[in-house]
Order: sequence, then structure tokens, then C-alpha cells
Amino acid sequence: MSISLTHRHILEDRMSGYEPSPNANHLAVARRPAIFSVLAHAGREAAVAEALSAVENISVRTVSPSDWLAVSHVAEAESIADSLTAIEGLSFVEQGDGQVLMTISGPDVRTILAKCVAVDLHADVFAE
Repeated sequence: MSISLTHRHILEDRMSGYEPSPNANHLAVARRPAIFSVLAHAGREAAVAEALSAVENISVRTVSPSDWLAVSHVAEAESIADSLTAIEGLSFVEQGDGQVLMTISGPDVRTILAKCVAVDLHADVFAE
């Protein structure tokens, strides 16, 4: 007898509790994303930021003026590492096994996030 196991995170579909009816808000955990922590060497911040924006298939998220997360749902970690190696003036570490990437969607996202992050979520400063 064969058993089919599905890779599913325990937090999925559990935004507001354990309601028997479907929740309009949805939490999804990305499957094996490639996540890199990238740090620019002193004086190379602008050049590194420009070079990161040119790398295909990654989303660059600013952590600080000289620190970024490079995230991809489609590219393999090895190909991103090769692209980052070609950029002068940075150091990077693959973080995919140590980070969780979640997507939250639904009509109450702003309210849900307001309860767990210290970020200004007003519509004037938080992009829809």
C-alpha cells in the first residue's frame, strides 16, 4: 500500500481560529523559496542595490541601507547564488532553510498585520 504525503504547513488556513466554514482570509506558506541575506561592503551600497535590481527572478526586500533579502519563488538557490557571486562588493548567505515565507490575503489583511508587526499600515504609506 502506498501513502501519498503532501507537504503542508500547520499554519495554513488558520488565520482566525478553527471555524468550520471557509475563512475569507488566507495564510499560505511558500514551498521551498530561495531566500538570501545580502550585505554590501562599506562604500558599495549604491552599486550593490543597483546590481541587485538587475538580477532576474528575484524580489529584493530592503532590511537596512546596506542589507537586503533576495527572495525567489521560481529560481533555484544555486542560480541565485551564481548571480550574486558575480556582483562585486557584497557578501551573501542562503537562508531558505532558516526562514519562512508566508503570503496573507483577504479583506482583513491590514487588521491582521496590525496585530503582529510594528509597521505603519495606514493606506497612505502601506501599498495595496
